[in-house]
Amino acid sequence: MKSILIIALMLFSGCASATKQIVYKDVLVPTKCIAEIPNKPKYESIEDAKGLMEYYLKVEALLLECVK
Repeated sequence: MKSILIIALMLFSGCASATKQIVYKDVLVPTKCIAEIPNKPKYESIEDAKGLMEYYLKVEALLLECVK
């Protein structure tokens, strides 16, 4: 009887000695970006490429502000 009790205590003591580890994780929360996107210019000729490039740079800068 004593040997069964000792064996049971040894088995259950292995489970009781484990300490719980707490793991912290970053939780990303989506936020609304309040950026006014300018109107896209018409691209009809090669001269309009500069205006289109400026448009894309402005939009990219606005969206990068939302990410940060």
